[in-house]
Amino acid sequence: MISRILVALDLSKYSEEPLRFALSVAARWDAELEIVHVVEHRDELMLADALVAVGSSEPFRLLTAVQKEAEKDLSELVAVFPAASRAKQTVLVGPASSLITFHADETGADLVIVGTHGRGALGRLALGSMAERIVRASSVPVVTVPTVKSDAA
Repeated sequence: MISRILVALDLSKYSEEPLRFALSVAARWDAELEIVHVVEHRDELMLADALVAVGSSEPFRLLTAVQKEAEKDLSELVAVFPAASRAKQTVLVGPASSLITFHADETGADLVIVGTHGRGALGRLALGSMAERIVRASSVPVVTVPTVKSDAA
């Protein structure tokens, strides 16, 4: 039985499809839904590390500002879907695939849903696949939702 679903969104233009799918699965199973976004801006995280190394308090302000902006963006996306208004919204900061799988375990999620951008084999070799890393590391089932739309329409 599925009672708790975690959907991970990257807040790109392709985030609506995995959210729509997660909402339909949650409705079908009458499950709780948590919508998670992970801020993984390497530049900001590297700058924060450098500021900590020199004893500055700025990294906390920087990361707080980045997290607040992500929370606003996530709220705006969720507002498009009235059915998502009851879902818990969470923004985490750090390495996305690790945090998503850890958070799923910590919160007792029965299912993780993630979007895929469909870069193909070459793209996975060059960039790695976030969805693939989550599938491999997760202790619970993961559903991947293809999100790339055809430009031919």
